[in-house]
Amino acid sequence: MKKERILNIIGIILLIIGIASISRIFFPAATWQNVFWWCDHATLIMGLAILFRNKFWLTAELNIALIPQFLWSIDFFSKLFFDKFVFGFTAYMFEGHWAFKLLSYQHLFVFILALVALFLMGTADKRAWIGSLIHGFFLFIAGLLIPLYYNINCVHKNCLGFEAQPYFLVWWGLFIAMVLITNFFLVKITKLFKNKKKYKRK
Repeated sequence: MKKERILNIIGIILLIIGIASISRIFFPAATWQNVFWWCDHATLIMGLAILFRNKFWLTAELNIALIPQFLWSIDFFSKLFFDKFVFGFTAYMFEGHWAFKLLSYQHLFVFILALVALFLMGTADKRAWIGSLIHGFFLFIAGLLIPLYYNINCVHKNCLGFEAQPYFLVWWGLFIAMVLITNFFLVKITKLFKNKKKYKRK
């Protein structure tokens, strides 16, 4: 019962953050294009996946989330504590009033909450990479249709700062590798955790 309550709380938190992120497009001077960034709508998907106990889509979104959010956190904390960016893509967090960046702090904890929820739900879905690639396809198409200025999901140019051509193949190569590697380790680690819990009960 306690596990179910924790899952419901995490699901509701992510759902609220997801709705708040999407609702920003209705604010004055807001850029509707930002809703197509993975982080501005995937929280809603993960919240619903947790509330409906859907391991497939929760794993699929974590496949996309874990590595980028980890890199985002490294870049943010590097600037915060050492006054130096590693990659530079969190520079916007240190410009303007902090209140306008409030929702962006979700990068630091959303993936952790989702990961905790996955462990509570059991083992990761080994087929979830399919869902990740489907979502990735829509992310890529949306990014291409939106002007280069916004560089949504880093589709037009690399957000990590290094040059590589042809960029279309680099983007997809990195995305597919990231998804497959993350899915593999999520399945292995959650299975190990579940088996360890069973062993302890015995």
